[in-house]
Amino acid sequence: MKIVPPIPEDFIFAFLRGTLNEEEASPIWTALREDEKFRAEIELLAGFSGLVIPEYRSSGTCRTEAIVTPGIGKDYANLFGNFDSNEFFAFNAPFQIENEGVFSAESLRVQSERYQSLKSATYLFSDEESLKRAKSFFDVLNARLSNTLSGRIRLLCIQDPTVVLDLRQRAPSSTYFAGYHQNTPRCVEYQSVSSAGLPLNARVVEGDVKLEIALLRHFDYAKWLIQRSRQSIEVVM
Repeated sequence: MKIVPPIPEDFIFAFLRGTLNEEEASPIWTALREDEKFRAEIELLAGFSGLVIPEYRSSGTCRTEAIVTPGIGKDYANLFGNFDSNEFFAFNAPFQIENEGVFSAESLRVQSERYQSLKSATYLFSDEESLKRAKSFFDVLNARLSNTLSGRIRLLCIQDPTVVLDLRQRAPSSTYFAGYHQNTPRCVEYQSVSSAGLPLNARVVEGDVKLEIALLRHFDYAKWLIQRSRQSIEVVM
């Protein structure tokens, strides 16, 4: 077993988030192959932080579909629909397009179908404006569904800047949401949105249990931080 020199923690987090290029990531790949202790430490760090070593991001049996700036209709439904039965969780969803312009009607249609079968959902936000937009949307959706959402939607917002920074640094993606479709894990993640709030280069992954676990670990870590913080908001619809 070869012992490798120390690698800065911020560099390791960048590696786990997949933001390093091939040349930058090369020393870490070498360390993972040659130093068993280093690999064990990275796996522990990744697990606690809700991140995942890049080589684990696909189980080899999942179906991956990239959607670039979805439009109305099939693309929108493929991205935001197709969740059923079990609990749904979402991190840092901007909720811009749901309340604006031509997408509002499509948003209501797709999410009406989702919440007719979905048991419950938890949304976690890192800014209060997104929380307000989400509450506005769910107020309209709940009225459309004859108030059947009552007690099923939980909105959480972190207001502590230190906690927000920590969560964003540890997050696998700037925005992600996950749940199940026909008993198969379904995850969506993207790093940025357009000025209109449309996801850019959204990544849809079905059947990847390891990715779902990685996102859930980060989400549970975020909820744990909220419980400890006095600067947070909770809204139960």
